Amino acid sequence: MHKHHIHCGWVARLLLSIAACSGAPGAWAQQDTWLEVDTRQQQVIVRDANDEIVARFDNISIGRGGVSDLHWRGDNTTPRGDYKVTAIFNNSRYGIFIALNYPTLQHADQALDKGKFKPRDRASIAQAQLAGKPPPISTPLGGNIGIHGLGHSSLLVHQQTNWTRGCVALTNEQIGALVHFVEPGTAVKIR
Repeated sequence: MHKHHIHCGWVARLLLSIAACSGAPGAWAQQDTWLEVDTRQQQVIVRDANDEIVARFDNISIGRGGVSDLHWRGDNTTPRGDYKVTAIFNNSRYGIFIALNYPTLQHADQALDKGKFKPRDRASIAQAQLAGKPPPISTPLGGNIGIHGLGHSSLLVHQQTNWTRGCVALTNEQIGALVHFVEPGTAVKIR
């Protein structure tokens, strides 16, 4: 199984070549594109405003703990949900890192309902959301969830197993192509 394939239409290839020349991640991203992370098929799919597939990145990796409705700090699960891109970092440990706004208020409410979360933790998430800032990572729900490349991590491990601590990982080549479709505010749905 190879995890470095990208399937695109001719429009996506044209956009990728234009974006690659620009050198600026998100320079050609459109707000009407969004990302679907299909954890069962292990794909990241770029969709347009009509939900048509613009690009697809196969053989992704997710958290070692699988997927869950709530990611708790240290459980290595990838949390399902609807997110927004909060930032794009080009020089992270894993190369490009597309940060997501996990945990959201919906996650905080679920955690409160389970009795494993304090109202002050929910309030800190709500306050960050109102201020337009990334959610805090200090609550029991953790944080720093995103979509990233391998950096210097093992391609062989990536090809054989789910290995992240809760993020979605693509090869360096794939993340380099994907980043041109996103910008802060882009919607991401992890299913």
